[in-house]
Amino acid sequence: MFELPVQRKGSSHEHGGPSLDMETVLKASQAISGEVQLDELMRKLLVILRENAGAERGVLFLVDDSVLAPRAQVAADGTVLLLTATSDANPSALEWATSMVNFVARSGESLVLDDASTDVRFRDDPHIAATQP
Repeated sequence: MFELPVQRKGSSHEHGGPSLDMETVLKASQAISGEVQLDELMRKLLVILRENAGAERGVLFLVDDSVLAPRAQVAADGTVLLLTATSDANPSALEWATSMVNFVARSGESLVLDDASTDVRFRDDPHIAATQP
């Protein structure tokens, strides 16, 4: 079990890790209470989490038979694409920095970067190199 520290907007966080503000917790709980459909619930939660992280987009990875597998992607416009093991989605729309995913999976640490291309651990990742202006 892991702990998600919750803070009120504007308050400081002592743990140094990522935190969820009260507004995000309320949005998430409203989404959960208002949804019976699992797919729609996942869509709403991913949009809320992307907004909270301040991310342009996000990919949800889940462990499936001891393998880390992508299960959903949320775009900057809030469009959510739910993935399955046999997803026929456009492969170019499903790209992510494998080195970053592997780092988080191995270390168990959160990772938030302003510019991954300047981080020596990830700048040689093909996805990061290909998406730089």
